Amino acid sequence: MDYRDESLLLKKIRETMQQNGPIELVIAWIHSYADSTLERIASEISQWQGGSWKLFHVLGSRANLTEVKGQIDKLDALQYHQVQLGFKIEDSHSRWLTNEEISQGVIDSIQHDRLLHTVGTMEPWEKRPS
Repeated sequence: MDYRDESLLLKKIRETMQQNGPIELVIAWIHSYADSTLERIASEISQWQGGSWKLFHVLGSRANLTEVKGQIDKLDALQYHQVQLGFKIEDSHSRWLTNEEISQGVIDSIQHDRLLHTVGTMEPWEKRPS
């Protein structure tokens, strides 16, 4: 579904929780053009959630992690985690991460309960792919 349709998204979250019980873990990779969506998701889940839950927020290389965290890390029941996607340097060139590398990085973050995890590298910044 298109997460930019927030009313439908929130309806589906409520339906999911009614059918399956509380949501304990969310992995969210939401582009910046839908900047209020993640906050709405977190608020909705926290409102219905009986206890603590974890949000693993996947962010691009340009994201300001402190700024993003300040926008979302306000809910008591929420354990907020950030997974920032970097790039790979191979020989004399750089490339973006593959889907497999991204997936494995997120899985690693969950398995080790990392509050902050960088997949790939962020430096040197001038070497990042265009």
